[in-house]
Amino acid sequence: MVHNTSTSRHANRQPATMPSSFEDLLIYLDDSAAARNALAYAEALNPDGNTCALMLGFMANYPMSFYGEVPGDAWLIVQEQAEAEAMKMEDRLRANLASAGSRAELRRANVMHGEEGNTIVTQGRYADITVIGWSASTDANRIRADLQKTLFEAALFHSAASTCPGLSLS
Repeated sequence: MVHNTSTSRHANRQPATMPSSFEDLLIYLDDSAAARNALAYAEALNPDGNTCALMLGFMANYPMSFYGEVPGDAWLIVQEQAEAEAMKMEDRLRANLASAGSRAELRRANVMHGEEGNTIVTQGRYADITVIGWSASTDANRIRADLQKTLFEAALFHSAASTCPGLSLS
């Protein structure tokens, strides 16, 4: 039988205190349950401060061709489609924020794949704390989980602000 004595040894320690309110808070927001839970956590953590919800609109990288130039018209069409998808997602997230009664400000950053970490770091430098929801890594949502991991690592290791992972799995 294993006994855990660490609980009794540290029973008299005071828990780490966190500020009761932050001035500015940044969360990464998409249409996942983990992001919705992170938003609820952020708003509970920051009842009187400013909450900025950052969404990413992924634009197409310029395609490289072994044989020469890629027609610019084709790339522009793909960019317009990516912009339209980002606008649809922004509209959905704005509607979700409004229906939830959230007072968070939604910002959209259009990025190319590979720039998402730098974007969260840049935005996170203007916030006191960054909150990122965390999904279970399953085959169905591996891409979302990989993106969350990338954003979390970038915010944790490259921004000056503190980072709190969302506390829920979805």
